[in-house]
Formats: sequence, structure tokens, C-alpha cells
Amino acid sequence: MDADQLNTLERAYELAKKARDVFGDEAQDMMLVEEASELSLAVSQYKRNRVQRHEVEAEAADVIIVAIGALGDTGWGVMRAKLNRLSVRLSVSPTAALEAENARLRAEIERLSGNGPLVDPRLP
Repeated sequence: MDADQLNTLERAYELAKKARDVFGDEAQDMMLVEEASELSLAVSQYKRNRVQRHEVEAEAADVIIVAIGALGDTGWGVMRAKLNRLSVRLSVSPTAALEAENARLRAEIERLSGNGPLVDPRLP
């Protein structure tokens, strides 16, 4: 990421925070829902060759701007944790990552069911 891109993110954060101060959390949360819906629609239309890629990028930019304002103080910590998890996943082979995810899912299902170890023939 170059300096211009970092400056753009910093400006997005400052303006998104100001928008939350001016318009309020409720209005900005509704704006986030609207922008996310528009992004979803743009991606769907792009996949069906009804819009060009730049439409998806424009909607993604809208979502990012509004979402940055929604992070709050704890959101940044959560984002760091999610980025760390992604970094680990990217450094592991795809097979090892799938095996780890399968093990995690088995443990979670076992914990939620309370019925002992999970035996599912679909899982390796």
C-alpha cells in the first residue's frame, strides 16, 4: 500500500467519524445496510455481466467508508484479530487449513450438541 492509499484510508476514517458525529449512529448504521445492499446487488449483476467491474469497486468504496465509521474503539481490535487470523491462514497450506477448520467445526458442533464426539461420514 502506498502513501496515497494510506492517506485515502485516513481521510475516509476522519470523514466517516465526522458523519457519525453529525448524522448519528442510527442513521449511519442504516446507511451501512443500504450501501452493503447496493454492493451485493452490484456483485450479483457483475457475475451476470450486467455491470462492469468499476461498479462493484464504487459500491465497495461506499461500504468501506461507512463501515470504517462503524468500527468504534473495540471494532479496530476485532479487525486486528481477524487480520491476524487471515495472516495465519494464508501462511498455512490449503489442506492444513481445511483440516484445521474441520477440526474446529467438529469441536464446536460437539460443544453445542453435548452428545459426545461427532461422527459424520461427510467429514474426513
